[in-house]
Amino acid sequence: MTEEQNLQTQSFDKAFNLIKMKERILLIVHSNPDGDALGSMLALQEGLGQLGKNCALVCSSPVPQCYRFLPDVDLIKQDFGCLDLVIQVNCKQTVVDKVSYNLHDDILSLVVTPAEGQFQLDDAKPTFGLPNYDLIITLDTPSLKLLGELYERNPQFFHKIPIINIDHHESNQNYGVVNIVKKNAPSTGELIYAMLNQVGIKITAQMATAILTSIITDTGSFQHASTTSQSFSLASELIKQGAKLQMIIDNIYRTKSLSTLKLWGDVLSNLEHNHDQSIVWATVSQESLKESGAKTEDADAVLNDLLSAIPDTQIAIMFYEYPEYIRGSIRTSYDLNASRLAALFGGGGHEPAAGFKLEGKTLAEAKEVVIDLLEKELQARDSQPGEALSPEEIINKLGSLMNGQS
Repeated sequence: MTEEQNLQTQSFDKAFNLIKMKERILLIVHSNPDGDALGSMLALQEGLGQLGKNCALVCSSPVPQCYRFLPDVDLIKQDFGCLDLVIQVNCKQTVVDKVSYNLHDDILSLVVTPAEGQFQLDDAKPTFGLPNYDLIITLDTPSLKLLGELYERNPQFFHKIPIINIDHHESNQNYGVVNIVKKNAPSTGELIYAMLNQVGIKITAQMATAILTSIITDTGSFQHASTTSQSFSLASELIKQGAKLQMIIDNIYRTKSLSTLKLWGDVLSNLEHNHDQSIVWATVSQESLKESGAKTEDADAVLNDLLSAIPDTQIAIMFYEYPEYIRGSIRTSYDLNASRLAALFGGGGHEPAAGFKLEGKTLAEAKEVVIDLLEKELQARDSQPGEALSPEEIINKLGSLMNGQS
């Protein structure tokens, strides 16, 4: 056993020792979930079920339609369920005599009676109590902020409850009390398989389908450079264990709605590129989504095909417009690191695929800032060292970005 394998085995042991002690386990993945996140979560929840553990499954975003075929996908919710409503009262200037309540005509009144002083209306603040879990397991999520609204609304919960962090992104921040992070693994699904296999959990046909979905989607159908011989061997083993390969392929790659095809037409008709086509980009606006009736994730397949369809392209980018921010997805050729490029804009991911988010920018402003900086990066790689983008330029550019300047 290599040192890396030994460390991974120890991490698996630590994770299962913690799991055995907990009763209310939350499985959660990043917002805008992909096949790796969803497949890993669904396979793990069924595996832990064999150990007698009932897990809650949560994601800030709805499950994309192309993954609705996955077994037990309806178990995934977009919130924590019923939370306590807490009324916080500032008693700094007032002494409390008693607290009472009355319920009349479906109206609950909480009464705080002062012994000394007088309450003001702005002394009271409604909030929610913490979710009722004693362990969090995050999957395929390199940083807590990528959990989206569920983290933004409940940061204290994620910093109070122990976390098992299972991921394969090189940008992972190791935020868990147990971190099962293998940065050269092609998918989180492969880690889940190894983890369950170590403790002898039976891989059912449903679990095999979920894990194979993880592998197929995060290796780009075995086309990404991160794909290993182990990926092929495991895929073969999963099919032997009952994974429904054809169902995966049909749902993810061969079933496209009319609204999706309309969106693709709009995206491709507005395709842009720089002078030598080394950078190609497209946009998905709120208007195009409304007109086509499609969703943002429906455009992802276009992005994945741009690199292979245009011979000289080294970087392909999709800009997605949201009401309060612009999300960017980057795909790169084998000799460029998409994760490092995304990090210039506060994002991260893998070598071939990564993403970022820009707040306070229009589509036009985001495109200008991002394309300008990426062109300089390509020039720096291909030119003499003296012409490279300096750290000062990067800092200044990012400073302008954060200050809302274009």
